[in-house]
Amino acid sequence: MLQLEPLMVGRLSDALPSGWSVKGELSSPGDRRLDGGQLAIVSLAGAQVPTVKSSAAMVAPAWTVLLVARKGDSAPALLDAALSATVDALHNWSMADPVGGRRWEPMILAQMSVPPMQDDALLGLAITFTTSALFRGQP
Repeated sequence: MLQLEPLMVGRLSDALPSGWSVKGELSSPGDRRLDGGQLAIVSLAGAQVPTVKSSAAMVAPAWTVLLVARKGDSAPALLDAALSATVDALHNWSMADPVGGRRWEPMILAQMSVPPMQDDALLGLAITFTTSALFRGQP
């Protein structure tokens, strides 16, 4: 499940407009400060378990892409462009090969929100996607 993150980071790195840096919360070491450009951070928000049988469970992780830009006249346009590129890149995206030994359902756009930012000079937009895969337990 956690191996989905670097794949999402790669897709977003290719899809977001120039000036955006993409980091994974687990897979990208280093600083998360905004240094001149804009930043997208991919992180696991949690997981639901919508279906449980005696020998298997469907696990549905939620992945959040946090888009961050400095407030100013260009911020709405920058975030709008990044929002469009993010949804274009991830909504209904199917991983061609199994990831972590599992076949994952296509990513589905689940929620958007405006999170509070610790720095008043920044504006953020959180976009959450879900997917699901079967985890087998004991027979």
